[in-house]
Amino acid sequence: MAFAFISTGGASATFECQLDGASFAPCWSPESFSGLTDGAHTFAVRSRVPGSAWDPTPAMYGWFVDATPPTFTVVSATPDPAGVGSVTLVVRAFDASTGIGTAPTVDVTQSGGTPVAATLIGCSPALPQTGVSTDCTYSYTVVAGQDGPAAVAVSGADLAGNSATASHSFIVDTLPATISGAAAPPPNANGWNNTAVTVTFSCADAGVGIKSSPNGCRASAASGSGVDGSTTATWTLSAETPLAGISVVGTAEDNAGNTATATVGPIRIDLTPPTISASVAPAAPDGANGWYVSDVTATFDCADALSDMAPGGCASTGGTTDTGGTTSAEHGDRRGRQYRLRIRRTLQAG
Repeated sequence: MAFAFISTGGASATFECQLDGASFAPCWSPESFSGLTDGAHTFAVRSRVPGSAWDPTPAMYGWFVDATPPTFTVVSATPDPAGVGSVTLVVRAFDASTGIGTAPTVDVTQSGGTPVAATLIGCSPALPQTGVSTDCTYSYTVVAGQDGPAAVAVSGADLAGNSATASHSFIVDTLPATISGAAAPPPNANGWNNTAVTVTFSCADAGVGIKSSPNGCRASAASGSGVDGSTTATWTLSAETPLAGISVVGTAEDNAGNTATATVGPIRIDLTPPTISASVAPAAPDGANGWYVSDVTATFDCADALSDMAPGGCASTGGTTDTGGTTSAEHGDRRGRQYRLRIRRTLQAG
């Protein structure tokens, strides 16, 4: 800072200068000062001609020095890691001298991309502010496919024109996780199970990994129970299912919030054996002593309330002639022959 001054006393006048209220001391025009501390300063100059007293009303000038840049700090980037969607950035600005007048500029550069300006949402408390920190919030929309570290660059200035920068980074992962599932035991040839079935899902992510809290590998269904985990999830169906079956859905979620799903089913379970009834024709023996003297036909009727009978699942053995089927079986014998019958019944669930 430099000051030039003259006196009405002409060339014979002499001068004394004063800085910030200190004692007056001889000086010459121009008078300059450097290395002044931040804050308010005053300069005064007085003159006199030989044989006279010092001017009782010195010329004065006041000014403010702010040579210290402001500070900018990226407080948070949420979420981090980030998937497809938006990231909220919070930047804290502070200047103790002249203060912050406008919000800093925030640019985000994703891996392999070019800088993109984040959108200012607002600052709290509102600018301008001096000697008080203010948090400015920005929104940035993630560009899919540019995965990896994303660089945040902050730049701004205080009201004195001192500039400052700040930097930060967060991780971008826009690729979904992977998931696969299988049921054990597998269904029979008719598509049914006659025992409890457990579905196991396996989850993986090549980027930021599967979420672990809460568990990112999950399973769900209309009934049954399961156990979630960070890499595997299981779901067990122990009860009979409706005719249409029940599907089990697995979900894999990575730490960036990307999800993938897989469906196993429909799973159909029938735990109840089929029913069977028998009749003979003629209904009563037509010979002496409880014997038949004519041909006898034994008929077996098979039924199942859920999975239905398997093809050929109602069959008889023994005697001379057999006619098996899905829901009924007939067995005949020649007259006068005593025999025993055994019936085999098989429903589609096995």
